[in-house]
Amino acid sequence: MHTSWQIVFQVFTLLASYKANELENQILAIEKTGKQNFTCIGQLIKEIHKEAHIESLFIIEPQQSRDSRLKIIYEMGIPKLILSPGQVVQWQKLFSRNMLTVAVLQEKWQSELWRTLARSLNFIRQTRILMVMAPHLETREKLNANLLKNLENYKMTNVLICFPSNAVGDSLDITYHAVKPYPWYHLQSFTWQGEANHSFYPPHWRNFHNMSIITMPDQSITNSMVFYDGPGKWKLNGLAARLVILFAEHYNASLRYYMPLEDETLHKGMHWAELTTLTAKGLINIPMMFRPDFNGSHWLIMPYPFLVGKWLVTVPCGQRMHIKEVYTLLTTKEVTAIFLLAMLVFSLLHSVMNKVCGGTYLKPINLLLNDKIIPGLLGQAVSLTSTAWFAQKLMYLLLFLFGLNLSTSFTAHLNTMITSLPFHKEIETFEDLNRVNRKILFNTLDTKSLVDTNRLKPMENVLVYTDNNTLYRETRNSLNTSYGYAISSTLWSIYEQQQLYMGQRLFCAPPGLTLYDILPSGIPLEVNSEFKEAIEHFIFQTYTVGLQNQWYSSLFVDLVKYKQIPFSRGAPKPRNRTLNLDDFHWVWMIVLVGLGGSALTFVGEIMLHYFLRKRKWGSNQIRRRKQKVIKTAQQQQQFDNNKEKIIF
Repeated sequence: MHTSWQIVFQVFTLLASYKANELENQILAIEKTGKQNFTCIGQLIKEIHKEAHIESLFIIEPQQSRDSRLKIIYEMGIPKLILSPGQVVQWQKLFSRNMLTVAVLQEKWQSELWRTLARSLNFIRQTRILMVMAPHLETREKLNANLLKNLENYKMTNVLICFPSNAVGDSLDITYHAVKPYPWYHLQSFTWQGEANHSFYPPHWRNFHNMSIITMPDQSITNSMVFYDGPGKWKLNGLAARLVILFAEHYNASLRYYMPLEDETLHKGMHWAELTTLTAKGLINIPMMFRPDFNGSHWLIMPYPFLVGKWLVTVPCGQRMHIKEVYTLLTTKEVTAIFLLAMLVFSLLHSVMNKVCGGTYLKPINLLLNDKIIPGLLGQAVSLTSTAWFAQKLMYLLLFLFGLNLSTSFTAHLNTMITSLPFHKEIETFEDLNRVNRKILFNTLDTKSLVDTNRLKPMENVLVYTDNNTLYRETRNSLNTSYGYAISSTLWSIYEQQQLYMGQRLFCAPPGLTLYDILPSGIPLEVNSEFKEAIEHFIFQTYTVGLQNQWYSSLFVDLVKYKQIPFSRGAPKPRNRTLNLDDFHWVWMIVLVGLGGSALTFVGEIMLHYFLRKRKWGSNQIRRRKQKVIKTAQQQQQFDNNKEKIIF
């Protein structure tokens, strides 16, 4: 349906070959004819065009009764789209907003015409509208009541009304009625007598005439915070709060809060999704918060974004290691392998040289654990006999150089790391996040607002969800390092400035953990809100004079003043800290393991010696018994032999 209307509109545009000054030429040509068909409608459109350029006309009137007063409009060389009540076209999706809507209001078609007008002008209902009243309508008092009621319901603010009384004769005076929406909807009559600076469609939002605007803070750090400032005193601060408060002051409006500032429910805070729902229902006009638009689908409703930032994942920074962790950092696999390999090589070389040069017995245990080699590798003194061969002396010299280099390097690195403890490795990517299993606390309301949930897949294994918005904010604002958090770059700038005054940075926001590189945020409004244009204009003004920077500084001062964020420079760390038992954790472990291993080896040697001795004693007993049996047998044989000799 929309495509067909677009084609029709393009055909009209090509046929008309509209130029910027053609409308004025058409009206001037009609003036020169001398005829009395130059009504107030034609003159009114001419003056409206002079005030602000008209690119197209949108006309709604019943087909059964064409108004002859609109004949001059039909003769104008300007692209126009004519609809009857009941036909709908989404104008904002197809055509320019620099247009004029002309609606012929008849009593028979009133309800259908209003529906057609509202649906066709959806999202752009604050454009210029000229309503032409049919001559046969009832009394103006009854008409005005219904008219103003419908205009207020549909939030149409720029409306002019031309009643059946047209200009007479050659008079150029134009009498029309303008809708004044503030502080309440009412009509005001005007007579134009050719003034040059007369404004037909003034921006009504420049003065709300003390109209009440319903608002509500969300109690978040960057948007709006309510601070207790003494008995019965409450102070508001935050980027969104300052924007709404100054907006109301600048445009002469008054603020009314959806909840009293002293209400406990308000102090617990509300998620931006909850405030957006209240705003969509019309319970709140302008909330004091910025809604992030994750998929760019809400800018027909929302004004120009006030903040354009990123959505980051902040994780605890790498903290300084404990002294006991330094030993594990130094004792790497490479260092251990080098020490064991050197010990094996030098032990084997020493044992072979002793066997060749000294003729000593080659013990198998010395091939692995040599009491002459291990002290040398550790940089300790080694005794050398005066009768040692020259080859043995060269071997000890090589052992001395190797041990000196190894022990000196290890000691130097150990002293450096203990003096200035190193930091743990930072989490820089989602792979690191999953590897260290760092949990990320996530608000379920944020998850429901995400259209593209695939952005959370790289860290879905470490996500921890909570639906308690108050607990979530308290945990995050207290810089609880038990979790990481997904936050906006605006809130991160607050945390970053806060950490400048601490002993060390608690949280980091690595570029590799960015969920959204560009995330615009703006104030959510009700559909077709009459405040959208005013807020957009005011946002441009605030950026022109740089108010957002001043608001940011003021917000941080109040957060510190009212102790809403943990703010401390931290206790100064002593330059020379006293060592304790826990610092030598691995030293005690080495001693205990060494003593334990030595004790087990000692016990094993004793038991082995016992079993070997027992086995040797048993073997000796068997050998003695065999010898005794043999001796007994020999004696018996000798006795027998002697006995035989005696007999013979």
